[in-house]
Amino acid sequence: MSPVVCAAGSMTIAITEGYSVSNAITVSAGLDQTIIADKLQGSLGIDYSRTWTTSSLTAVTGTVLDGQCGCMIWKPMTTRRYGSVMQGCVGALKVGTFQADDRGSASYNGMNWIAGARSMCAKKGSNPPLSRCQGSGTFV
Repeated sequence: MSPVVCAAGSMTIAITEGYSVSNAITVSAGLDQTIIADKLQGSLGIDYSRTWTTSSLTAVTGTVLDGQCGCMIWKPMTTRRYGSVMQGCVGALKVGTFQADDRGSASYNGMNWIAGARSMCAKKGSNPPLSRCQGSGTFV
């Protein structure tokens, strides 16, 4: 996400930086995260230890009009999986849950990136914070 800018006259926001994002897995207390990650990797082919970092820069621009505040946001494509896991034996069975996020990747003409969309969030205003364009909360 870019910083919030408030325009007195039209203003252009340009994002020209790399980024890093990773797949993630979370399990409930008492369960072994490694066992679940290994099972998911074996059955779905997803590496939950994978991290992407851009090696090239991309410029994305958007305009904040006079009298508005705005920022550039990023919405990565995420496939989220939930499940239950039973571990142990009769009389000593542990039951837990997991949530696993997989970020997709995309490429074109030799340039790779995390799949998703960059877009502008701009609204009338003169000072931060900026309320989110979707969902609750604010950008500072």
